[in-house]
Amino acid sequence: MMHDKSVYSAILLWISCSFFLFLTSPSRKAILISLLSGWMFLPIFSIQIPGLPDLDKQTLVVGFISISCLILGLRGRFQRQNFTFGFLDLPVVLYILAAPTTALINNSEVYEGISHALARVFEVGAPYLIGRLYFSRLSEHKLTSKIFLAFSMIYLPLAIFELRFSPQLHNLVYGYAQHSFAQTIRAGVWRPMVFMRHGLELSLWFALASLIGVWFIRARIITQGFTIMGIALMLIVTFIGQSYGAIILLCLGLITLISSNFFKIKLPYFILFIFPTLYMTNRVADLRIEKPMLEIARTFLPMRRLRSVSFRLDQEYNLATRANEKMFFGWGRTGNYRILEDGKDVTVTDSRWIIEYCIGGLFGMLPFFILFFLPVIGLYKIAPASLWHTKNHAPSAALAIGTAAVLIDLMFNNFCSPIHFLIIGALTYPKLDQEAQRLRRFNITEGEQTKNWEVSTEAGS
Repeated sequence: MMHDKSVYSAILLWISCSFFLFLTSPSRKAILISLLSGWMFLPIFSIQIPGLPDLDKQTLVVGFISISCLILGLRGRFQRQNFTFGFLDLPVVLYILAAPTTALINNSEVYEGISHALARVFEVGAPYLIGRLYFSRLSEHKLTSKIFLAFSMIYLPLAIFELRFSPQLHNLVYGYAQHSFAQTIRAGVWRPMVFMRHGLELSLWFALASLIGVWFIRARIITQGFTIMGIALMLIVTFIGQSYGAIILLCLGLITLISSNFFKIKLPYFILFIFPTLYMTNRVADLRIEKPMLEIARTFLPMRRLRSVSFRLDQEYNLATRANEKMFFGWGRTGNYRILEDGKDVTVTDSRWIIEYCIGGLFGMLPFFILFFLPVIGLYKIAPASLWHTKNHAPSAALAIGTAAVLIDLMFNNFCSPIHFLIIGALTYPKLDQEAQRLRRFNITEGEQTKNWEVSTEAGS
């Protein structure tokens, strides 16, 4: 596909700015700013390369950052954490190796398996490793959350513009629309996309940013009135966009954080993972769960959305039935899992879980989704729920709950981004900073520390 000159100009501009950033800024800020600016502002494009993954936004951004980290790391400019391969890193390796294994079993060409494995390295492996190497400490979780929230606030005026004038920015800047214009309106309200793949992706993005923002206000990390107003506006935009999935996930995330912290138990956090686990298990087991799910959805979804959910569930059932024919290693990427009627492809694949199951079977699907359970283990190790509202631990808690929300969303959509896997890598083997270690060693909470400091100050005066 030929693209407008503005596409190539934007790519060159991003590479130039990112290169300058890597040379002049601290490593972690350079990584996060380059990653988020590339993902949020570069166009949706794809350039086919025979025998290799397509060059698109994801491979460009992740590839450039990975090479920059490697070169500057070898030259001693980028200080990283010491890396020791652990048991929890195994799902990433298995997920990448599942691609050539599936290709081999399905008698595909050798280059197909290699290309598929490389695509998974760019999508999952490299961002995960960057998170493990550069963002494992609690202070780096806070930095990640702050920069993610800052870029989301920058995106907010653009989303408001599209709410008013329709999703036109990608077309105005790059000369073409990134998605069907027919899906950009719901119930008379425009659904903004800005430079993302779909309005649903932007809604999920704002929901996660709002979750982080609200919890930062609770932890008193954010106290400035202007920033609080921006977070409130982001919440409003999330609700106006009428993406019911993102709204539900935002509410579930906040309820989980508040209830876990209030009752000082982690059970609500673990409950978040019950739904996707049971959902995938029931679908793979070929159980017809559409009717009870639709009955539940009928209580809060309008009829139009209910028909959409019903269509998705029917498609998933047909695809799962087809995938069960090669349950363990899947059909591969060749498309043989797709359903034909009179020689015409009538398959609609929306959810990530069914795509993974069809392509890689259980061998490919399970490692991918186990990845999203790793932050559970990491958060369990570093902080009791009673500390989730403190300044040291609030960022880690918000990021972990956000990851659980993304997992639930993948039951219905397919909007993963490199920042999600970077966060998973950062939370898999989290490390306490020196200050957090000191507080834990003496069993002092941040509130007690502040109170003791105030008392000592009064006594000194």
